[in-house]
Amino acid sequence: MTSSLADYTVYTKPDCPQCDKTKAYFDSKGITYLAVDITEVPAALEYITAELGYSQAPSL
Repeated sequence: MTSSLADYTVYTKPDCPQCDKTKAYFDSKGITYLAVDITEVPAALEYITAELGYSQAPSL
């Protein structure tokens, strides 16, 4: 689920202030990332909940 062109994959959701802050921080530091909307990619939601054990966004 990660891209070799990005430093990180950020799993996000719409209307998420923490997600927006994370992406803005990465942008300000020149850190490349691939943003994946967990509401549109069911496999990503499954990955962060079942595999990583996270229950909120953003997740890296």
